[in-house]
Amino acid sequence: MKNFLSEGEVITVTAPRSVASGDVVIVGSLGGVAITSATQSAPVALMTEGIFELTKKNGAVFTAGDRVSWSATGTSTWCDLPATHRSPIGFAMSSAASNATVMEVMLACIDHRAAT
Repeated sequence: MKNFLSEGEVITVTAPRSVASGDVVIVGSLGGVAITSATQSAPVALMTEGIFELTKKNGAVFTAGDRVSWSATGTSTWCDLPATHRSPIGFAMSSAASNATVMEVMLACIDHRAAT
């Protein structure tokens, strides 16, 4: 196929801020987990598929299969329940209790403009 460019599991975007390897990065309607560190405005490669252990908001409770959104408020960033102004990033792979600090998330290609 002449017009095939990539599988899409790794994309390169312009870092919206300084990021470290393993950070969740949301750029417009695209999101993923940074493969390497990058300074603001530098190119950064993101994994858009796979299962990752990500920081979870204290108090949020998930069961396997629940939708997971990314919340970025000031300097605080974490997985949270879906709501307005949060970016959908995937699905919980296992249960995560209220006091858990991390959770397993399967990234899913979702339009990050729609909080569902």
